[in-house]
Amino acid sequence: MSTEGQNTTSSQHDAKLPVMRWVAVSERTPETNVLCLCATEYGYSFRYWKGNHFEGEHIANEPKVTHWMYAPEPPCV
Repeated sequence: MSTEGQNTTSSQHDAKLPVMRWVAVSERTPETNVLCLCATEYGYSFRYWKGNHFEGEHIANEPKVTHWMYAPEPPCV
């Protein structure tokens, strides 16, 4: 059974998806008020970029975000 047609369809579908990769905060920051998956030295959380900091970073003892990526689109239900 040939999978050539399946690969083409899969490649076309993948081309429509955004590239998901970690971005260092020192390299670039996200658009304001957009939900992001954020990494700190302690783990991961979803946060919003507020223009000069990630939501929650101003709280005492809250770890600083080192990397982020845009949150994926929710599934269609």
